[in-house]
Amino acid sequence: MKANEIYHIAKNIYNLPYKSIMFDGHWGIGKSYEIGRAFEENSWSCIVSLFGINNCQEIFSKLLLKLGSRNETVEQVYKVTTSLGKAFLEHMGVNKAFTDTSKGLTLKLLKKLKDENHIIVFDDLERVGSDFNFEEFLGIVEELLQFNGIKVILVANTNKFDEFNASVF
Repeated sequence: MKANEIYHIAKNIYNLPYKSIMFDGHWGIGKSYEIGRAFEENSWSCIVSLFGINNCQEIFSKLLLKLGSRNETVEQVYKVTTSLGKAFLEHMGVNKAFTDTSKGLTLKLLKKLKDENHIIVFDDLERVGSDFNFEEFLGIVEELLQFNGIKVILVANTNKFDEFNASVF
């Protein structure tokens, strides 16, 4: 497949029988660009970069924000308050507090939006943090695919996966 075909596949994903697809290829060929172009005017798409993410809890935080709000101001406020809250909890010695909050809220939001179609794109799979758990991530993808209106697109350069993540994937 050529990179310019990504746009047409992504744009027409709801006409395809697949619940999930993956675009795999070398860096710089336009995977992310074409997907972004396909969904730039699509209010039911959600593109999440996994670049630097160390745990799956961060995925749910990003999903909750992106699914719940399309407002840039809200996004900036969320980032600042999340960082401050996390720093405060770490300072107080509470590192694992409320670990299921974002996941629970995200799944509740998705249940509320169950009659709507959503495309969730997970980009930069090869650029996750060193502590990222690929098995848990694939479980999240499977959990999301249980919702009727959700389709998932994975974007990666699997040649850059470390040995363990490559074996899990």
